Amino acid sequence: MSIELIFNSTFGAFVLSSYLEVHQSGEFTFRPLHLGEESLQKDAANPNAIYCISIGSIGDLRLLEHLMYGLRKENICLNGYPKIIIGGPALVAINSRDLLKEYPEISYIIKGYAEESLLGILKHPPQQRILESTQAGVKREDCLVPALQWHPLRPVPISRGGNTCDWGRCRFCHHTGKGTKPVLSLTELCERIVSYYQSYGWRYFYIYDNYLKPDELIEILKQLDAAKIRPTLDIFGMRVVKDAVKLAKPLKRTNMVRSIGWGIEMYSQRMLNLYRKGIRIEDVLPVLEAAKEGGVKSTGYILTGLPGTMSEDYWQTYEFCCDHIGKDKVLAEIIVNWFLVNSNLKRRLKTPEIRIRPKKVYKVNRYFGNDNELMNVKTNFYDFDSWDHFSQKWQSREESFLLNEEVLRRLFRIKGVLYDHRAFFLEPSVWQKFWGNEYAQWIKGHVAAIPPVN
Repeated sequence: MSIELIFNSTFGAFVLSSYLEVHQSGEFTFRPLHLGEESLQKDAANPNAIYCISIGSIGDLRLLEHLMYGLRKENICLNGYPKIIIGGPALVAINSRDLLKEYPEISYIIKGYAEESLLGILKHPPQQRILESTQAGVKREDCLVPALQWHPLRPVPISRGGNTCDWGRCRFCHHTGKGTKPVLSLTELCERIVSYYQSYGWRYFYIYDNYLKPDELIEILKQLDAAKIRPTLDIFGMRVVKDAVKLAKPLKRTNMVRSIGWGIEMYSQRMLNLYRKGIRIEDVLPVLEAAKEGGVKSTGYILTGLPGTMSEDYWQTYEFCCDHIGKDKVLAEIIVNWFLVNSNLKRRLKTPEIRIRPKKVYKVNRYFGNDNELMNVKTNFYDFDSWDHFSQKWQSREESFLLNEEVLRRLFRIKGVLYDHRAFFLEPSVWQKFWGNEYAQWIKGHVAAIPPVN
């Protein structure tokens, strides 16, 4: 009887099932995860069932909570099966040993690229329960096949692999210093898109590739145009650099690119220089206007809470958002995040210009506003104080947030500004102070706007 692998519906699951089907065709069956009582009991009766849970977002953590609650409620896993294997990109933020303490039912945790590690577990189960894989997840011989169903209107994420970016010098970026190169060439990437387009009828592709430069995007469009196909592309991870203004004509002519995500970070030249982003403020609007001229929807990414940020930096960013987000403007939306520090950044940010003082490690339940029903597991993110050069005092993250509450409230109220307050790692009491009498109405409307788990 073949092993039945039960995945949650994520792109990670799609990649892993494709990898297994290509390398061990016919040895496994695949199906999506269902959390109903009847489905869980059926899994418990099958010694060949294995849960493969890919954690890529806050929603996936919530799903893991629901799965474990359902298994414990039905007294499942007491007989040693089904096995539970956990992986996914979000595990870089979670303390794996703490996760095993919280959920001893978990059989294995895979950190890093999971393809070969998962296949190894299935063929020869190892003794150790936490596995680290540094093997690049994308290889020239690996292709996606529809072992699991993929909705035809859902973009298929695709990249050249590797783990760095086209800049690699940012002080706050987790890609800085990795030094790896793309596994696939641009031609190989295009050949895959053509193959998927022709073999499976896939029409929508999400190219997440931090290496992508303007000339490279132009080359991708040229090759796909020569192949006489018309896919719809969403591009994630381009820097706002001067050369990008030349994208307008090829974007408009080919009409393949639907959206581009731009790393703006902060609309403040002082902060861009301080954190070595290699972006010039005077290039931002011309680049976004070129994308708009090319018929592309642009999303900007803003990072607030960076140590050293002054009130004037926030106001400049706020005014930029006020002027340029909305219908018929250069930006359809802005996604705002609040800066967090891990052990790698903790070392890199200790400089005369940027001074931080790390404190305790955050726990996962703070993502959800200290909901005591959720996992009490350590993350790899640190709370910290930062030195405020203006007041010549140390400030906590909470103090910095509330000190700039007026401009941040205005920023959050702009239509088209999106954020998930759970990922800010701020206590509910801080948000209550921040919104005052508006808190009850805000929390109800904001949580309702966050996408559900499934």
